[in-house]
Amino acid sequence: MRSLLIIQDMRGWFWKTYPTPNQTKSLDTRIIVTELAKCDFEVQLTRYDRFDFSKNYTGHYVLYGSSEDYLGGSKSYMDDILLWLELHGAILIPNYKYFRAHHNKVMMELLRQDFSGAEFKTIQSTVLPSASSGQAIQARLPLPAVIKSASGAGSTGVYLARTARDMQIAIRKASCQVSGFPYTWIQLHNLLQFLKRKAPLYVNNSKYVVQNLIPGLAGDYKVLIFGQRYFALYRLNRTNDFRASGSGRFVDREDPELFQVLDFARRCHQEIDSPFVSLDIAHDGQQAHLIEFQCVSFGFKAMSLSDHHYVSTTGHWQRLDGPVVPELIFSQAIMDYVAARDASRIC
Repeated sequence: MRSLLIIQDMRGWFWKTYPTPNQTKSLDTRIIVTELAKCDFEVQLTRYDRFDFSKNYTGHYVLYGSSEDYLGGSKSYMDDILLWLELHGAILIPNYKYFRAHHNKVMMELLRQDFSGAEFKTIQSTVLPSASSGQAIQARLPLPAVIKSASGAGSTGVYLARTARDMQIAIRKASCQVSGFPYTWIQLHNLLQFLKRKAPLYVNNSKYVVQNLIPGLAGDYKVLIFGQRYFALYRLNRTNDFRASGSGRFVDREDPELFQVLDFARRCHQEIDSPFVSLDIAHDGQQAHLIEFQCVSFGFKAMSLSDHHYVSTTGHWQRLDGPVVPELIFSQAIMDYVAARDASRIC
């Protein structure tokens, strides 16, 4: 019997799904536990804030979630627990490196560099630690360019620079750690520091990413992968904007381009060792481009808003109509992943 640990967050939630476009709720871990028990899993539930470090987790599979905690408090604690588990022989699903890439575009881009397929690198990235580090290389960065804060979702912290001046402004925004009242307080503090002839506090020292722009895109595809099941919706750009993420303007389309995107997504999944993946994929009419990927705690809207999904059979895509139960899809992806992993170890 396989031992598996599910770690819920501080609210007792585990990931989240969307029963309606404007409502979120936790995945029902009772359904997941029941399904995994059918496949010879002994499942334990815990929470990050109630974690027992005295137990032996060697050989345990671990399902976990993450947080959109941009200031790093609770997510840093999750980081501590997950790294400790891996150091003590637990098997994280997905691998710890994908947790590090959650809402961390710098780590995500570093992982992209390790992909073997050149087709996934049509968007080329420069990762930088602070605004000051960008000043020295601005002259050789291509324009137009996309500048992204390391953290953020729904296009938050993503800027387009068409000129060198745009680039300077975007870098300062993307590399700024704070906003609102804390930012105002720091500026007042720095005025006092200046009067005292002391060193200021720096707010533009957060890591960020600079990328080439794929021009002329009207939107992108959100593709969710759970094992062999692919959910895909086209997502229009925001009004008068170059960004599609966070627009909420989903379109169900089925044409030759969609199947090219699905083929591309399948090849991308082969590069990523995870049973579930969220992909943002653009298509310029000639080829697909991987914009971003996530493997942990991504949104399920492309699943919730779809009345069908696709599976690949004998090299062809088969459409399966009808709604799905997210917990069942999630559980099946886990069971298939572990079975394949165990089979490869035996071989």
